[in-house]
Order: sequence, then C-alpha cells, then structure tokens
Amino acid sequence: MKLRYSFAILCIYLMSICLMFSYAETESEQYEFEYEYEIIDDGVCITYYEGDQPIVIIPEELDGYKVVSIGDCAFSDVQSLWCVIIPDTVKTIEDFAFFESSLKEVYLPRNLESIGISAFACTDLTSVFIPETVNYIGDAAFYCCSDLTYVKIMANISEINYKTFFDCIHLKEVIMPETVTQIGEGAFYRCQSLESIKHYQQIDTIYEDSFDSCDSLSNDVVNYFSLVVKLPANNDKE
Repeated sequence: MKLRYSFAILCIYLMSICLMFSYAETESEQYEFEYEYEIIDDGVCITYYEGDQPIVIIPEELDGYKVVSIGDCAFSDVQSLWCVIIPDTVKTIEDFAFFESSLKEVYLPRNLESIGISAFACTDLTSVFIPETVNYIGDAAFYCCSDLTYVKIMANISEINYKTFFDCIHLKEVIMPETVTQIGEGAFYRCQSLESIKHYQQIDTIYEDSFDSCDSLSNDVVNYFSLVVKLPANNDKE
C-alpha cells in the first residue's frame, strides 16, 4: 500500500511538471509580442518584457532571430513573475535583468556563459543551479535573495565575487566548484542560516567579512577558514 501511494504521488508530481512546461510554452507563443528586443551580432537581446504572466518561457526566436541575451533590467521589477524558463540559445543574462522582480524559480540555459551584476538580486528565488558553461558571475548577482535556501554552482570560475550572496539570510547549503580559490568581499555576509559548504578545501583566500554573521557554519568549515589568507574588507557593508 505504501509503495502504491508513493508511486501515485510521484505520478502527480511529474504530471504537474509537464503541465507547467506545457502551459508556459502556450503562454510564450501567445505573448511573444510582449517582448521588446534589439538586434546584436549573433541574434537578439531582449530589452524589455511588459507581460503579466506568472510562468514565462522565453522563446528561442523572435521574428526569426535567435534569442541570445537577456538585457539590462529586461524583467526588473516585474511583480507578476513566478517562474522563468530560459532557452538554451541564451548565453548572457545582463546586469539587473531580473532585479527586484517576484521571481521564485528559474531554469538557466545549458549554454549560459555569463550572469551580470545584480542580475537576480532582491528576487524571491528559493534555489539556484548554475551550469558548468558559466564563466562569469557578476558582483551581487544574488544579493538579498532572502528566500534562497540552496545553491549549486558548477560554473568554471575561480572566485565568488563581491557580495554575490550578501544577506541571503535563509541560505543553508552551497555546493561550489573545485575551481574556486577565493571568496570575495562580503560574498556570504549575513548568511546566518548557512550550515554547509561543499568543496571548500581548495579555497586559499577570503576577505575578513566574507562570512561575517554566518553563525551556523559547521566547525570544520570555520576551522579551515581560520587558517587561510584573509584580506582586509571595506567597512561599508551596505
């Protein structure tokens, strides 16, 4: 009986995921006119979204042009937004692209290369998976995402930049790539719920405030970071 019940729950979950993608695709086709864009070298950059749909699947093409970039502030302050699915054609998400929107879930493209400054700052994201194709994550990219609890970074980066996860007060677990050797100034400042960091043993440099107010960190992590090089931090935290 228990096995049958679990299987039924799994089926319902999978059906809900399929329905979400189907709904998003239909809505995308119907509301393509709600995008403004500009032509760039290898396709188009979405510069503005004026829709009000909670689930948005960004199209791979607009008027026959491949969508390769989400521009500065394109979805900034969109308060109807809940979930965004970004196509694999997109390589860059530019500065403040989703800043202060109500975004809770995002599906990042498998070919993404760059996430701009404050691209997802002050959103309602709950979890993030950053693919290995990413080679740049801008300062404060996830600044003040207070609902964020889980982050997995597969990106090919050597540093977690300035204030990347600053004030993510409910962040509990971070999985970092083994390429990261430095944690930037204020990168995890005031992440008071942070308990677990995986793949931290190769890190050799942090700032004095990189993990300030991270009072829930495991003793192993705290002891390790007490031995690495610490750079002086700016006193201005805001």
